[in-house]
Amino acid sequence: MAIERLDNEAIASGGERSFLGGDLDTEAGYRVVFTGVGDQFSASIYLLSNLNAALGSVTYTDDTYQSGGFGLIVTDSNTFDLQGATATFDNFSVTAVPEPANAALFAGVVGAVILMFLRRRSDRER
Repeated sequence: MAIERLDNEAIASGGERSFLGGDLDTEAGYRVVFTGVGDQFSASIYLLSNLNAALGSVTYTDDTYQSGGFGLIVTDSNTFDLQGATATFDNFSVTAVPEPANAALFAGVVGAVILMFLRRRSDRER
């Protein structure tokens, strides 16, 4: 299991690898949890029958691209016995996280609007 950056459909960089000690059971169900925040990425794989213990986990740090598209790909990297790989993706979402400076600016604007509203309300009550 690995997280790797692809440039022009070729592996350009990769993080740590986690070896699961053998092939996954094709009859079992698995959950992969992937998280990315800023330049920090992590993934873990779990058996559906035991979501408390990860079979393997990997982390990756890469700040090459500050914006742009994203994607998920599944591959079979076993060069001795290529069998292909399949996956179903669900509950996948991407959310832009505002920079701390932008969040502070937004909070300041909201605070100013609230103060203006309260001041007007106070003036009307007099």
